[in-house]
Amino acid sequence: AKGAIVENDFRVKAFYIDCRTEVMEIAAIKKQAFELSQKGFNTLLIEYEATFPFHQHATLCNEYAYTESEIKDLISYCSQIGIDVIPLQNCFGHSEYILRHDRYAHLREDSKEVSQVCPLKIEEASQVFREIFQEIIALHPSKYFHIGADETYLLGHCKNCSAVAAQEGKSRLFVDYIKAMCEIVIDMGKTPVIWADIILMHPDAIHELPKNLVFVD
Repeated sequence: AKGAIVENDFRVKAFYIDCRTEVMEIAAIKKQAFELSQKGFNTLLIEYEATFPFHQHATLCNEYAYTESEIKDLISYCSQIGIDVIPLQNCFGHSEYILRHDRYAHLREDSKEVSQVCPLKIEEASQVFREIFQEIIALHPSKYFHIGADETYLLGHCKNCSAVAAQEGKSRLFVDYIKAMCEIVIDMGKTPVIWADIILMHPDAIHELPKNLVFVD
């Protein structure tokens, strides 16, 4: 039957929309969502970045930011056609659009290469990302919340991180930080999702990550 799940098929079939480099109008996303639903997809993964209508962290919004009503309208439409919308909010690597602002400079792994949060700044980062996650989760009923975590190539870069990496390994740096971010997501009633590239490179401490964490290779 059309849309039926066959043996060994994926229950979540997602299409990834990345608003970092190209922003689609809501009408265009709706059109694409409908076309995807006809092809058997049941999920949109949307990385809003600076297009999300933040309130507490409005510093992050760019000129192309959607309105809250637009996002509600999109999610309502997608729900009607059987498409779940999972938001992706980076909180580790790929955080240039956050860390370039003075307001968040204290979280940087490097003062010049501002793409990555320092994984030893767990307490400070948790304060910021708890607020950011909450704003996004408030508009998304999906059970899943993607926190990125890919391509954290500056692991062990700063002086303090370098010392930890030398003694305990880069896996420790990665896992301790991601575990803290996952705890925030789980506390908000969602299932955390990350990209799997870095933990596959540094898997030593993987057993300490939450058992319900979803890895996407």
